[in-house]
Amino acid sequence: MEFSEIYKRVFEINPSLKDKIENERKDFCVINFHEYLTLGFDDDYIDINHGFTHAHLDGADNKLFFDIIQGNMVFVQDTRKFSIKMFSLLQPWNLKIMSKQKFETKKASLMKKKYLRIYTANEILKRNEK
Repeated sequence: MEFSEIYKRVFEINPSLKDKIENERKDFCVINFHEYLTLGFDDDYIDINHGFTHAHLDGADNKLFFDIIQGNMVFVQDTRKFSIKMFSLLQPWNLKIMSKQKFETKKASLMKKKYLRIYTANEILKRNEK
């Protein structure tokens, strides 16, 4: 899918995102959803939280990207200092992205953990309680 088609579809799905554009170029756009989620994208790449992690789009099938925009994907972030330090050395294992259906099955145990931050593109479900 071309960048212009993706860009147009994003605002068809959620027109209020036009107010949240942080950076816009001809072939790249950054949307600041809220204080915990910033999403940059072009025609084949998604940048989550300014390089914290990323995904590659599958050409015609950009389901993951549009699921994030619609709020169908849940981000679970471990905010313990140990996790953050380890992230700088290893892979971003302290950020998990899952579907809302999977989150609903794990919701009770995840919401109990004080060190987790849980959010979607549309809302912050739980702030960490440090």
